[in-house]
Parts: sequence; C-alpha cells; structure tokens
Amino acid sequence: MSGGVRVAIINQLQGGGATTAAKELLEWGPGQGVHATYFPRGERAESRATLWRELDAFAPDVVHLHCWYQSWEYDLISELASRWPVVFTAHDPYVVNQYGIECWECFRNALCFGCPGLGPLRRWRPNYRILERLAKRRVNRALDVHLVCPSEWMRRRLSRSEWGKRPTSVIPYSVDTDRYTGAAPRRARVGLPEAGPVALFVGNMYSPDDHRKGLPDLLSAFRAVRELVPTATLAIAGRVEGVSPPGGTLVLGEVDADRLVGLYQASDVFVLPSHGDNLPVTVLEAMAAGLPVIGTRVGGIPEQVVEGETGLLVGRGDQASLSDALAVLLSDPDRSAAMGQAGRARCHARYSRAVSGELHASLYRRVAGKTA
Repeated sequence: MSGGVRVAIINQLQGGGATTAAKELLEWGPGQGVHATYFPRGERAESRATLWRELDAFAPDVVHLHCWYQSWEYDLISELASRWPVVFTAHDPYVVNQYGIECWECFRNALCFGCPGLGPLRRWRPNYRILERLAKRRVNRALDVHLVCPSEWMRRRLSRSEWGKRPTSVIPYSVDTDRYTGAAPRRARVGLPEAGPVALFVGNMYSPDDHRKGLPDLLSAFRAVRELVPTATLAIAGRVEGVSPPGGTLVLGEVDADRLVGLYQASDVFVLPSHGDNLPVTVLEAMAAGLPVIGTRVGGIPEQVVEGETGLLVGRGDQASLSDALAVLLSDPDRSAAMGQAGRARCHARYSRAVSGELHASLYRRVAGKTA
C-alpha cells in the first residue's frame, strides 16, 4: 500500500456497539497504513475550542465522525466538514429521528408528523420532534461528507432522507476473529453452571421502558423454554432494570471484556430478540466464537444471520416463535454446533478486521485525495 493516512476518530464518551466499532479502527489501522487517534482523549468531552486545538495539532487527512451528538452539539459536523474531509458512520437513526424504538424502522424522515412516540393530541401539531428534525435537516442538507453505512438496511433507511444525496459506502463492522477462537474456559470460571445448555444474551436494559433489545420478550419466552428443556440456563451479560427474571436465569451484570469472551465461548446459543438495530456487534462476536444466533428480522440482523444455516430468525415481538427457536437449538447440540461453525466461517469471510480495514483504508485514501 502506498502512502499513509492520518485519521482523527471522533466519537461519544459513552460505550456501546458504536464505540466498540469506532475503536476497532485503532486496532487494524497500522496494518493498513492508517495512523489514527481517538477523540476525546480524556474521560470527558472537550470544549470545541480544545477539540479544535487538538485536531490542529494532529493535522488529520480525514476526520472519521461517529456518534458525536451525545458529547457535542449536533452542528459540530458542519464545522468539521468546513475544515477537513469528513467520513461519517451512521450507527443509529438519530441523525434523522430520535432514539426511540419507533424511530428505527420509521421512514417519515422529512418531518416527524404523526409520530407514534407522542400522544395523539401532539402528533399533528408542531412539537419538539418536528423542530429538532427540521434543525437536523438544515444541517444535513448543507454537508459535504462521505456517508458510511454498516449495513444495507441503514443505507436504505437513510436513502429516503436528505442523506440519500451524499456519497455513500456500505462497510460492515469488524471483529477480532482470532480473539474468540480459543478453547472454551470451564464454565464455572465465567460464572455459568457446568451442566445443561446455556443461551447467552448480551445487552443492557436501562429502565423498565427500555425494550429495544427485546429482553422482556426473551424472559417471557424463556419461561416456555424451561418447560421443554428443564436444564437450560439463560445468562444475561449486562445491566438489567425493571424486570423479574424467571427460573433458570442468571443476571451477570456488566462484565469485563475478557470475561465476555469466555461467556461467548462457554455458551451454546446466542440470542438477541431486538426491536431495532443496525448491525449488532454482539452478533458478530457470537459468530466469531462459533455460536448459532437467534435474532429478529429487524435492521441489518438478516444480513448477518443466514436463516437455517448460521442461526434462526423470528419476528419482532413474536415470543412463541422465539421460545420454539430456543428450544430447538438448546435441545439439539449437533445442529447448534454446525450452525455455529457456519457462522464462524461467515464472520471470517465478511466481518474480519482484514476485510473492514481494507475497505476503510481505501475510502480514507480516496476521500483524502491520496489514492495511488
């Protein structure tokens, strides 16, 4: 590869899949001729003036923007694009809507009239959602940036908005496939029971009303699973608020990265009954570990999971189909293992650091005008 590229990665302080994806760029960068620095550098978001001084000192060829809007004002993207070539990865629909579940599959991007997230009397009159949508639209329409969508679903999702006029690339997230291929640890070492099949869920439920990852559906479905597979365990790695887990459920809380790898390796099935998602990193991690995946037909999940080959897909909120899928895979270890191996091969072929790194590096060079 000819010529290195200096890339400033700008992202929110909070964690989650978007942050995991943003920091992945730091790992494969050196091998692709990319010198990247992550902002903010400290444990709090800098002021714009401080951020500007640090960016000027770094002198990037390209600024790669991720979820900046929880740490800075939305119009930061305009100021960045006026000074440097900007690549923006869309991790969620907030750039055209809000954070609610109702916004993930909503295609009313021009104006947020008739919003189901508002009461009936507020849906058809000016409200904060309409005003915020208009403000974002004014910013977005004036931008000269390159849009990156991690999934074809997100590309379609934004194509009906003003973002559809921006140059766009579909570049999936990456995962360190090598990290998940080691021998599984003893279950007791990662807090799992030694006997019986284990279904793993990784995600957070921050309040009783936070149903985006589908945890209430999963808990209800698992009650039926326990009647069919009495020795089954549901392990939840993440923060859980406002629900009462049924028997056979282990709530492990937030776990560190090393333990999470061990949980993937020691489990039998991964399940994510999400109500709204882009290209969940947890699904890629499970595939890299050789787990079959049970997911929902929302967002980019059907792009990750090949129905009947690497896992099973169910309808959003379909608890009966979810319990059936869990019971089938938890009671058939041979089928689960075969699906898991197929998922691992698919992950290596489509979602490895080598694949994502080459696509990103090529885009950076093109945007920076450094293509050989």
